Amino acid sequence: MNIQQAVPIEFSKENDKSTLLRRALFGNGTFSTISGLLFLIAAGSVARFTGIEPPFTFRVLGIGLLGFAAFLFWQSAQKVLDQREVKTIIVADLLWVAGSVFLLLTNWLPLTSGGWWGVAIIADVVAAFAVLQYVGLRRLTD
Repeated sequence: MNIQQAVPIEFSKENDKSTLLRRALFGNGTFSTISGLLFLIAAGSVARFTGIEPPFTFRVLGIGLLGFAAFLFWQSAQKVLDQREVKTIIVADLLWVAGSVFLLLTNWLPLTSGGWWGVAIIADVVAAFAVLQYVGLRRLTD
């Protein structure tokens, strides 16, 4: 009898196919929480830094991001991940990136130099989470 057959494989988070997806969702939730809190607490400063007025815009955005973060944390903790909900999260992230690219290419808002870079960097981070979530979702179906 082969020793590998006699010893059962213990499934842990490290061996679970959903680990990458769960970590990406949790990381996205953490980033969304930090961003949301920053937008709520320092809305005036963020508005001046970016050139996007009025500060109320960032307060609303902050509340939305905190709600999104709560959903991401909840989803990452589910025993069974709902693939439709994960796809919805990925689409939401891609819409954020598309909106950011629109802002950067059209000069629709009077962004300062710092605002331009801020939008670009946040879009890059969100795009990275979308890719990680997509790869994690693909691992579940392989």
